[in-house]
Amino acid sequence: MHVAIQGAMGYDQFKRILKLFCVFEDIIDELHIEGDVPPVDSVRHNRVLASMPIEDVLEKIDSTRSFGKLRLLLLPNFSKVHEPSFACKIYPKLHMADGFTLFFNNHPTSLRSDDIVPWMMLMGKFAQYAVNCSDDEIVHYRPSLDVFFDEIIRDEELAKRYDPRCSRVALPGDSSPASSPPPSFVQEDMAEPSSL
Repeated sequence: MHVAIQGAMGYDQFKRILKLFCVFEDIIDELHIEGDVPPVDSVRHNRVLASMPIEDVLEKIDSTRSFGKLRLLLLPNFSKVHEPSFACKIYPKLHMADGFTLFFNNHPTSLRSDDIVPWMMLMGKFAQYAVNCSDDEIVHYRPSLDVFFDEIIRDEELAKRYDPRCSRVALPGDSSPASSPPPSFVQEDMAEPSSL
């Protein structure tokens, strides 16, 4: 399922979302999501970036000045793919008039609003946090479910739905939902960026 984040953000803000995604891609892959995840290419573990330490990946994204080269860095098989926006976990698209669109594709296809809306909220909060985050913060993050839900997402309902440690949705083959209590959250008002 496609979830698109679009805005008239600057190129640096756009790259912050991509960098934070690279740091947290494996954590996002661990989230409890019902259904079969689509066969999409990894960003962090693609053939160009897989052997690099995360610090080098972030520096490579930072130093890439061309949008086309940035897209090839994230999706090296771009030229071989019929519809590239469906082929990668996160796919950037440039709109000359009004900025960028990012497609997040690591959720099974669904027409149910109960699936679509929470995933949109989760990725929206993730992108909003990244846009407001400093490059230094991104470099120093050590990815974990605690950091993802307690510092970035900060939404108890989304944690209940997606955190594999406390999901209230029964996993396939499991007759009872997870029983551990959800982590506590510090609710803070985040300034709404005008560009998202």
